[in-house]
Amino acid sequence: MRTIQDAYQMLQLLELTQKSIHQIIGEWATEYSTEPSRASKLGTEKKDSSLPSRELYEARRTLLAVTGKLVELVADPSERLLEVSSSYNEARCLHIAASLRIADIIHAGGEAGASIETLSKQTGVEAAKLGRIMRCLCSNHVFTEIKDNWFANNHISQALVDNEPLRAYIVMFSFDLYTASDSLPRTLMHSDFANSYSVSETSFQKALGISKERWNWLEEEISPTDVQNGGPGKYPGCFGPEYSSAIAQIHSNHTIKRPEHEIFGLAMLGGGKITGVAHLYDFPWSSLGKATVVDVGGGVGGFCLQLSHIYPELNFVVLDRAPVLQQAQNTVWPKENQSALDEGRVKFIPHSFFEENPIKGADVYWLRYILYIQSLPLNPSITQCGCNTDMNYQNIQA
Repeated sequence: MRTIQDAYQMLQLLELTQKSIHQIIGEWATEYSTEPSRASKLGTEKKDSSLPSRELYEARRTLLAVTGKLVELVADPSERLLEVSSSYNEARCLHIAASLRIADIIHAGGEAGASIETLSKQTGVEAAKLGRIMRCLCSNHVFTEIKDNWFANNHISQALVDNEPLRAYIVMFSFDLYTASDSLPRTLMHSDFANSYSVSETSFQKALGISKERWNWLEEEISPTDVQNGGPGKYPGCFGPEYSSAIAQIHSNHTIKRPEHEIFGLAMLGGGKITGVAHLYDFPWSSLGKATVVDVGGGVGGFCLQLSHIYPELNFVVLDRAPVLQQAQNTVWPKENQSALDEGRVKFIPHSFFEENPIKGADVYWLRYILYIQSLPLNPSITQCGCNTDMNYQNIQA
């Protein structure tokens, strides 16, 4: 039975919805006209178009929160619980669409979009089955079906067009991590794992039937036949273009890097472009001149890569495990900013952030997304080793 309090909350949500929508429309109308003045204020080049104003950011957060509260108030509880319990279907459909680059295929068709027959022919997935996957995504407002069996990109799916880092971030969750989630319930209740916070005693090890940490597993070199056979453990292996590329080398008698490793490195670049845009502008980087920025646990150096385009005087040192730095130096940076390599503005140094930092006296030590993934007792060792120097701690950006 609904109460007066529920009705009152609905009216409050209506007011918040109207207010937020007006704010968003207002910001949409002014964001481009105010962009040059904001860039001038920050002392930077033109602001990234994906970075909203503070007002737009807050209005969007409010409207999305209101939407969630409305679902809580008006949805049938049993139906809502069933909907959430099966949401892995939507995730899996997105994994498949991203892996097969459906958004790019549709984009190539121009405004007309692409028929399910075209998508089927170019992906190798049977048309009727692929159509069900696409309609699942359309029902969740990713892609749109403009007429029967004919699909187009919408505002959401358009973000995947010619965006390999974003694709990699989505695909990363579809490989071994997805299989690890399948083992999570039993791992939580397993006598040997339940009370452990060790990174070698998780649902990942349980699912794959191994004891090594994920980083060591990712860095393994294997044969194309291993990729074809899937595994280890319950993990069926990678799929899509990564699978096809690997097994194309099956007669070479050479080992290859795990496809999951390359995806992981590119995914870290993609994630930074999504969640770290504000960091490029909210700190006065331009005031540092030719300073050196040390990215501790920086992956392929995605954040430094973004900075390098905006602040051409800055120098960078990327610290991480050797295999991911090889990908950075040989693949990512040559494609994204070859001039920074040619000018010697970036260095790649193998390093574990549990060991003493080899770079002393740098101007900035940047630690991002490496503190929360470790259990609490380990955090001090990361900050002490990652920035073990006589530097002033006000220069640590975490």
